[in-house]
Amino acid sequence: MTEMPIVQLKRELNGSTQKWVIRTLLFLLIGMVSYNWNIMRSDLSVVQTAQAKYVGVDQYRLDCVKSESERMNNYRRTEKNVDRIEGLGKSINASIAIVINQLSEIKSQVARLEGRK
Repeated sequence: MTEMPIVQLKRELNGSTQKWVIRTLLFLLIGMVSYNWNIMRSDLSVVQTAQAKYVGVDQYRLDCVKSESERMNNYRRTEKNVDRIEGLGKSINASIAIVINQLSEIKSQVARLEGRK
């Protein structure tokens, strides 16, 4: 059965060297944990920044959808107003045509009355 490398190293080294090796290994271990912790924190901040940007993009898209919706509502309102104006124009034209017909009837009645005299 093979021994773990650290046990084999411990057996081969004397007391002061063992302390030095153990301290070095602990220092390296702490350094690696610290380094990985910093990487994880920076990754987390990158993720949070990306999420914030994504939320910002979503908000921008939502604003665009809202503004597009408002634009379409304004367009529909304008179309309705144009239709109303066209309807008013048609009714005014119809009213003018009625008045012209009535005037021509009055004119013909006046001509008939003048012819009788």
